[in-house]
Amino acid sequence: ISFIQMENIQNFLNGCQELGVKQTSLFNTLDLYEDKNMNIVVTSLNVLATTVGKLPGYTGPKIKNVKAGENILYTADLTNASEFVDDSKLTDEEKEMINWMNKHLASRKESIERIRKDCRNGVSIIHVLEELTGIPKLGNYKEEPTSLWHFMQNAAFLILFISQQTGQKVLFCTGADIVGARFEPICKLLKHIRENFDRDYVFKSQNLTEDTCRFRIVEELVKTEQTYISMLKKVTSEVIAPIIENNLLPNEERNTIFTNIQDVQDYNSQLLTELEDIFDSYDSSTTCLSNLFLSRDNWVDIYTVYINNYDMAALLIKYNKKQFKPFKTHIKSWETAEKDTTGLDLASYLILPVQRLPRYVLLLKELLKYTSESHVDRKGIEESIDHISSQLDVINKNKKAADEANSSLKLLTIDKAMIYDMEGFSGIVHPKRFYITEGVLFWDEMDDVENPYWFLFNDMMVMCNHLNEENATTGKEYHYVTLIPLGFVEEVKDSSDDPKTTIIIVDEEEVCLVAETEKDQKRWKSAIEKAVENRIELDLVWQ
Repeated sequence: ISFIQMENIQNFLNGCQELGVKQTSLFNTLDLYEDKNMNIVVTSLNVLATTVGKLPGYTGPKIKNVKAGENILYTADLTNASEFVDDSKLTDEEKEMINWMNKHLASRKESIERIRKDCRNGVSIIHVLEELTGIPKLGNYKEEPTSLWHFMQNAAFLILFISQQTGQKVLFCTGADIVGARFEPICKLLKHIRENFDRDYVFKSQNLTEDTCRFRIVEELVKTEQTYISMLKKVTSEVIAPIIENNLLPNEERNTIFTNIQDVQDYNSQLLTELEDIFDSYDSSTTCLSNLFLSRDNWVDIYTVYINNYDMAALLIKYNKKQFKPFKTHIKSWETAEKDTTGLDLASYLILPVQRLPRYVLLLKELLKYTSESHVDRKGIEESIDHISSQLDVINKNKKAADEANSSLKLLTIDKAMIYDMEGFSGIVHPKRFYITEGVLFWDEMDDVENPYWFLFNDMMVMCNHLNEENATTGKEYHYVTLIPLGFVEEVKDSSDDPKTTIIIVDEEEVCLVAETEKDQKRWKSAIEKAVENRIELDLVWQ
C-alpha cells in the first residue's frame, strides 16, 4: 500500500534525525518513493553511516573505506546541469518570481528562465541575497558548482545565512528541496527572502507613505539590534558561563575562542538602550537618529579585536572538541537544543558581530532613500553612512593585515581542501601549528603520486596529491599521502648531483626532494632549514 510505504520512509527519516543526522543532509520521501533523486538517497545513507559510526557504544556494521572520490555525492558530475529540463507549465506565480529575481540580477547581467532549472545550484538565489543585503560576498560558496556536493553546499549555505539574518529557522525548505528542484518549497523560500530582505517590494506592495517607510526601517533597526543582543547574551550566559563554572576549558583557550565578545555585547547594549529610547518617542518628521552613530568612535577598537580573532576561534573550537571531551559534550548539547529553535550552531552565533556593521550601513542607506532633502536628519544620515563605512574600511584593512601575519585561516583552508583516508584522523588543525610555504616537490620513493604537492608547517611537511580538474569534482583540492615530522629531520643539504634537489636526512635515511627549478630548490631548502631550526613538536589530532 503506497501510503504505508511512504509512512515507513518518513519514519526512517525521523529516526535518522533522532540519531543526529541533520535534516539538510536527508532526502525527501518522494526522492525514494518515486525514484526522483537517488543521488541524494545514497548520500543520505553515507551520512547516516558516518553519524552512527561515531555514536558511543556502537558496534554494528560500518561502511568502510569509502573514499570521497568514490562517493556519488562527489562524483556526480553536474557540469551540464543547465541541461536539466523543466517541461512543466509556466504559471503566473513562477513568472512573478522570475521577474522579481531578474530585476535584482540585472546589475550583474544575469538572468534566470525557470525556477526549478536555474535555482537548484543555489548560486542565483545567493546572488539575489547579495544584491538585497549589499554584501559583495556573503561567504564561502561555489560560484561555479559542478558536483552534487557543491549544489548541497550552496543550498545549505544560503538557508543558514537566512536563518542567521532573521533569527528564525527555515522550516519550509531544505537543501534537498533546492537541489531536488522542488518548485513549491523553493518558491516559498524566494517569497520569504522577498518579504524579509526586499524593503522596496514590501513598501510598494503596501502603498506606504514616505514617513511610514522611514518608521518601518527604524523599527527594523531596533528589532534586529534586539535580536543581535539577545543572541550575544545567549552565548555569554548559556555557552561561556557554564564553561567557566565547570572549568571545561583552560582560561587561555577560553579567552582566545571568545575573546572580547562581552565587550561587544556591552557596547551594543548601550546602543540598543539609546535606540529604544528614541524609538519610544519616534516622530518620522522630526526625530534625528544619526547622532547615535556619529557619536560612536570605538567601533574600530572593539570590533577589530573580535573580527581579527574570528578565524582562530573557529580553529580552536574544532581542536578543543577533540582535546576536551566535556567541552565537546557541552557544545553538542547546546547546539542540539538550538536545533529545534533557531537551527543555528555555535559558529553561526559567533559570526554575528562580523556581519553586524555592514547591516547598519545597509539600513541607513535604506533610510536615506526615504528621507527628503529638506529633512532635519538628511545630512546626519549621510554622514553616519560615511562614518561607519570609513570605520569598516579600517577594520577590513586591519583584518587583512592580521591574516597576513596569522596563518590560522590558511591552516583551516588547507584542512577543508584535504581528503584524508585515515580512520579516526581529524586533520592538521592545531592552534600552535602555522603555515610556512607550499609547492611542488618530487620524491622518487613516491613516484606513484601523480601530482605531488607539499605543505611546510612549523612542525612537519605534508605530502599530498594535487587533484586535477577531472578528479577535483569532490569540492576538495588535495588528497593526503604522507608526512615528515620535522622532529625526525637530522640535516638539510644540497645535492652534489642535481642543483634542483634538496636532501633531507630523516632517521639516517636520505629523502631526495626535487624542485621544479633551481630557484625553487633554494627557496625550499632555506624554508626547511629555518623550520627545522625553530621546530616544535605537536601531536596530530585523532578522534
